[in-house]
Amino acid sequence: MNKLISILGRISNLFSRTSLDREIESELQSHIEMRTEDNLADGMSPERARRDALARFGNPTVTKEDVVFADAALVLGSVWDDTRYAFRQLRKSPGFAATTILTLAIGIGANLAIFQLLYGVLFAHLPVKQPAELYSLHAVQSPFDEQWFFSFPAYRRLRQATLANAPVFARSGFGIGVLQETAGATSRVEFQLVSDNFFSVLGLSPSAGRFFLDGDDRREQSEWPVILRYGYFKQHFAENQPVLGKRSTFNGVPIVIVGVAPKGFS
Repeated sequence: MNKLISILGRISNLFSRTSLDREIESELQSHIEMRTEDNLADGMSPERARRDALARFGNPTVTKEDVVFADAALVLGSVWDDTRYAFRQLRKSPGFAATTILTLAIGIGANLAIFQLLYGVLFAHLPVKQPAELYSLHAVQSPFDEQWFFSFPAYRRLRQATLANAPVFARSGFGIGVLQETAGATSRVEFQLVSDNFFSVLGLSPSAGRFFLDGDDRREQSEWPVILRYGYFKQHFAENQPVLGKRSTFNGVPIVIVGVAPKGFS
């Protein structure tokens, strides 16, 4: 442990040359003063005693560089010796080596996963126009109540009462539904219900087709317009395969694909 602390201290000194230079200079000055006092005790004059002490220790700048170089060489040598020793020990105990490597891999993987989560939730900008001006609204009865969603009629009233320069759109939570792909094949896909102004308020442009139009969220319509996520479109449809206007059913409800969301938007 003491050896490790010593090595860490030397490494730290290499990156803080100002403080290291001051320490070396103070140490040299102390030795020069002691040598001068010894010369005075031997009967030398003050000028000669000082000159002799300076001559014995040489150029202070060169001495400082020699000390730093020797310290760096000692650190690198110690690190190399410790690294070789560690590899020899791991080679002697393959089971311990495998456990160590696996533990490191799990730790690094866990840290990477946490960082990616934090980056996606906290640090990354949403791929929309003016993301800093986007707010999420929830209904509560008191500061201690759990949040709950607005009803669709409540959203309609809120939207009508909101100024045009602060538009409001609605979105549901994510769900899983059954999409009828062909006459005999179905697949389970993730979906989200949104209001007809969802994409326009976010300032997005479709990568293909169109987004929703005013009135596309009317309950009495015969089939529901659908926007595909770009990744889903690339995975399930070829470049030259016509997808716009394709009709199917989703959870038993007739749908029509009218557009594809922009790349990078999820």
